[in-house]
Amino acid sequence: MTKLVQLRLSRIHYGGDSIGDDIRIEIECLNQFLGINKKIRNGAEVTLNAEIGQFTIEQASLQLPLMIRVIERDLIFNDVGSKQVKIKVDLHDIFPQTSAYAVSVKELRGLSPGQATGIFTLTIEA
Repeated sequence: MTKLVQLRLSRIHYGGDSIGDDIRIEIECLNQFLGINKKIRNGAEVTLNAEIGQFTIEQASLQLPLMIRVIERDLIFNDVGSKQVKIKVDLHDIFPQTSAYAVSVKELRGLSPGQATGIFTLTIEA
């Protein structure tokens, strides 16, 4: 039986060190793309509920590949962190399934890394 699965970015938490507040989140899954620019301060959590994509699935469960990029936008050098993960979706479960992924972003000082590392925890719901 074919079912429609929808992936959503529900929350972002900004922890770790402060590296700036002009943040871009990019998530790609099976040729569907979400890109969001957001002002987020260190220590804050933002609720988004933004759709990453919709997928038609025939199996009972499957793992969808996600490429997550977090960019702190600067005038000269952007600070970038990325992570490639798989989100497991069980179609027998009728309730929303959530997974949280932490992405570290190391601050750049010119061409060399700085001391600060921001940790962005993204909660994704299927």
